[in-house]
Amino acid sequence: MSEETPNLRLPYIMPSQAQKHVTHNEAIRAIDALMQIGVLDRDLTTPPSDPVDGDRHIVGGGATGAWAGNDHLLAAFQDSAWVFFQPKAGWIAYVADEQLMLVYDGTEWQDVPIQLAPGNFQDIEGVGINSSYDGTNRLSVSSPASLFSHEGSGHQIKVNKSSAVDTASILFQTSWSGRAEFGTTGDDNFHVKVSPDGVTWNEAIQVDRTTGAVGIGSLSPARPLHIRGSNAAVRLDRDANTVSVQLHRFPTGDYTTPWKGYTFGVESHSSGTGRFLIGDYGTAVAGPVTYRFIIENNGEVTAGDDNVQSLGAASRRWTQVYASSATISTSDENEKQDIETVPDAWLDAWGDVEWSRFRYRDAVQQKGDGARWHIGIVAQRVRDRFAARGLDAFRIGLLCYDEWDEEPEIVTADGEAGDFVSRPYRAAGSRYGIRYEEALSMEAAWQRRELRRLREGE
Repeated sequence: MSEETPNLRLPYIMPSQAQKHVTHNEAIRAIDALMQIGVLDRDLTTPPSDPVDGDRHIVGGGATGAWAGNDHLLAAFQDSAWVFFQPKAGWIAYVADEQLMLVYDGTEWQDVPIQLAPGNFQDIEGVGINSSYDGTNRLSVSSPASLFSHEGSGHQIKVNKSSAVDTASILFQTSWSGRAEFGTTGDDNFHVKVSPDGVTWNEAIQVDRTTGAVGIGSLSPARPLHIRGSNAAVRLDRDANTVSVQLHRFPTGDYTTPWKGYTFGVESHSSGTGRFLIGDYGTAVAGPVTYRFIIENNGEVTAGDDNVQSLGAASRRWTQVYASSATISTSDENEKQDIETVPDAWLDAWGDVEWSRFRYRDAVQQKGDGARWHIGIVAQRVRDRFAARGLDAFRIGLLCYDEWDEEPEIVTADGEAGDFVSRPYRAAGSRYGIRYEEALSMEAAWQRRELRRLREGE
């Protein structure tokens, strides 16, 4: 029969043993040390100078003095002497100065693994996983990665704050110094910030909580996409192909077929050069583009195609065109037919046309007597002089006449500037015009004829 119990190694009282009380008291002292183990600490390597009877410690590694050779054993101060107990795998002890539970794994004392924690893991002060938590970081994890997975459907990570002026965010650090942060910082808008040193922060993106508008740069966005900064610019790059921006206007609530779609961008070319283009998709959102405006690689500004569109309109005219030379009109014989001498009937009618001086009414309204005088011809009078001789001046190409419908005022809502008129009201109207290159050519032909007749009469 063994003289000790198998687990706590308590001595048995043997048959015919003398002084049985000694063995009994020794077992009682061991029970007192080993039941409900609560030690003062686990890192001392020398015994304290003034221990109290009943004090217990887990001996630290490399112990000296009265504890020498008893590393990781349980030391109990009993009857003015240190008694050591060899722990067995599975023993649990509470460490008072750290306020944590330890378990002995057969070799050394370890923090109690999460599997041994109470089933009701609620309202605890903190958790450290391969790390130590503190008063600010109540959950601390040190690992190569962290996994949050679903339990059959979706999964959310929730970061809640007390009030709008507080911060709910995720902070990214390098050597414990902040480098990037995103969340609701200081208000309820969504912010993305970056920092070179953890002290100076640059706000990169802000998303308005009410409108969903995105601001790039430190601002509250007034448009769905608003960029601000000392170097505010947008750059689009694409390898070996056209890069562009598309703009579409759809009926309210219907994003299937646009009213009109436009695009602008840079067209690539095999030579490595490109052209800046403005075009439209019509009522499509993709597909062939009709180009309206082109800036060539050498800076030339051209129409989107040859001889298919005008610059300006009768109801929307340019005020002035500044140029270092006159305009060039096509006069290639290969593009003309029915080339004939100007008929005398045309020249006779033209001779009835008066050149006049005049002032424009809108200029007089603005400037009064200071409005300048001009010299030219009046379209309706040209029409009437030709009609008096049975000719249609429009058929000759001297005159233009345009009409336009009424256009209602369009008011656009602006989150920053308020409502404004994006297109003013325009009443229906009409306007006559003169092709002065045709008129001057007709004048030159008339003068040539008159000069020839004078010479022939000499």
